[in-house]
Amino acid sequence: MARLGQEVGRAFPLGAQANAESVRAFANAHRAREASARGSIQIFDRCLLDALAYATVLDCLPAVEVQALLIDTVRSVRCSDQLLLLRITDDYPVNDERDETPEFRRAIEAAILTLARQHTIELSECSVRPESATRIAQAVVERHFARAKARSGLTTAKVSANEGE
Repeated sequence: MARLGQEVGRAFPLGAQANAESVRAFANAHRAREASARGSIQIFDRCLLDALAYATVLDCLPAVEVQALLIDTVRSVRCSDQLLLLRITDDYPVNDERDETPEFRRAIEAAILTLARQHTIELSECSVRPESATRIAQAVVERHFARAKARSGLTTAKVSANEGE
């Protein structure tokens, strides 16, 4: 499965160069991915909250579209068992002009935190080094199973992991 960023990046600019069409494409891709998700556990590395944060930082959508994206985002996250914000402790290298600068990444993270606070979206925060971020999904699945087992005696569940951006 291709990553959302790769799919959208084929047709639209990404990161700090993204525009309204880029944000719309990401939001639509997130909606479609959520609608087609199957399995008792779904792990996405991005969600509509990210698209809303980009729309906010880039200030690229008309207010009516931002409001619609906000409504969809709140509805979407309310269906999630857990949202995990990975706070990157070190800056990724900027190897080419398409890469997001550390300042832009921090602005996106700040927007996610502000939007979550403003709209009572619960985030579990985890600080990680960039090279550790890929191991987080495993920890989330293990934590989810432990909580589910404690609640209901569950010992197995179907796991379906989807790559995101």
